[in-house]
Amino acid sequence: MIKKWISINLTMNRVIKYQDPLGNETQYNRDRKGRLTARILKRNIGSIATPNLIDYQQTQYDYDFDGHIIQQQQKISDATGESTITLNTYTNNRLT
Repeated sequence: MIKKWISINLTMNRVIKYQDPLGNETQYNRDRKGRLTARILKRNIGSIATPNLIDYQQTQYDYDFDGHIIQQQQKISDATGESTITLNTYTNNRLT
């Protein structure tokens, strides 16, 4: 049986957590204005019956006063626990 679920913030009508049929989870964090501030991907290295979630990828977003994205930081971890961090900065909504 394939199962998946979605958790929704009814106040903002936004998805806050999603689980795929393999048990992997994606979590979405938002600020009070509804802007995406973080996306966290967790990989299930266990089974569906006995999940074991590990952080796989984390992306954080920062915005200026006008709501334009100014920075994106992404951390990707491999199976050994080693991580790679990428930092992107934006000026006038353009990658710099």
